[in-house]
Amino acid sequence: MLYYLKLIIKYFSSFFKLRTVEAVITYPILKSKTFSSIKKSKKFQNTKGVRDYVIEKFHDSAIDFYEFGVHRGDSISKFSKRLTNIQNTFTGFDSFEGLPNVYNHPSLKKGYFSTEGQLPKIDDKRVKFIKGFFNTKKKEIIEELDKSKNTKLIHFDSDIYSSTLYVLFILDNYAPYYAIFDQFGGDEARALYSYLVSTDKKTEILATSYEDNFSISPGVTFMRIY
Repeated sequence: MLYYLKLIIKYFSSFFKLRTVEAVITYPILKSKTFSSIKKSKKFQNTKGVRDYVIEKFHDSAIDFYEFGVHRGDSISKFSKRLTNIQNTFTGFDSFEGLPNVYNHPSLKKGYFSTEGQLPKIDDKRVKFIKGFFNTKKKEIIEELDKSKNTKLIHFDSDIYSSTLYVLFILDNYAPYYAIFDQFGGDEARALYSYLVSTDKKTEILATSYEDNFSISPGVTFMRIY
């Protein structure tokens, strides 16, 4: 089914903006009972609104922040600068060689988001990076999660269905935790939906950004997975 959905996206994206096509494909999933809590979530017009909401929520808390998909480190840098508790930790996972095989994706290709192996330079001892594709770093991911003594905040920014779904299943034994999805109107929502219908986990969507005037395609989305 997913294969045919991707073919549909690829076909129609040649006529319309990709985000518009993805929104149409993902719309039934977002309107399903699985994501019913999105109706009650705080609505923001941009990424900054959701990030500010998250920062305010955890401002006085100790958190362990895990980012899957780092690229140049913009997001992890912004969160570490504003979440200043000395007990906080920030761990970023990325191949830094770009995306793995993406199989018929209408806009992304293997190697996209590559930094040619260069890790971000962030002057904060609480921040560290683990280099490698997620499926080759399962042991290291679990080791880092096992160390966590604080509230877990997961930032999903791996962009594609397979990588997002893989991490969701690794995290299954660590719920409840909080999660931020960077682009929830496409592959990330479909991956989370597949995970939820395969497990006993649920979500409470707390805040969502929308760049369109009709609140159809959510962007950055903050939730609790339990």
